[in-house]
Amino acid sequence: QVYIYYPGCEKEKDRNLHFLSSLQTELIDGCVTLIHDGGSYLFQMASFLGIPQIIISDHSPLRNSHALCGQRNGISLYLYEEELSVSSLWEIYKRLLADDTYYDNARRLRSEMLQMDSLQLLESEL
Repeated sequence: QVYIYYPGCEKEKDRNLHFLSSLQTELIDGCVTLIHDGGSYLFQMASFLGIPQIIISDHSPLRNSHALCGQRNGISLYLYEEELSVSSLWEIYKRLLADDTYYDNARRLRSEMLQMDSLQLLESEL
C-alpha cells in the first residue's frame, strides 16, 4: 500500500494508492521507506523508527542538513526539488530498495537511539 499526503491533497483511493487529506503519522511505523521533504519531524521520526528515507530537498539549510546527514549515515538518499520527476523518484526508490545497507544502517541507528536514556538524547540535540 502507498499512502500519499501533501498540503491540499484530497482524500481518495486508486488501487493501492491512498491519498490522505491530513498527515497520519501512525501509518509511518512499519513503512518500507518514507519519502518526505526533509523536515525535522519526519526525519527524526523515520530515524527513530529505523525506516530508510528518501528526502526531497529544496536547498534550504535545515532540509539540506537532514538530506546530507541521512546520506552520511547511510539511512537515506536525496534529490533536489528541481530534479524531481516520476522517473527520477522511481530510480532513487529502486536504488534504495535494492541495497539492504540502508535498512541495516537505519536499524542500527534505531538500536543506538533506544540504548540512550532521555538525558543523553536531549544532550545530543543540543
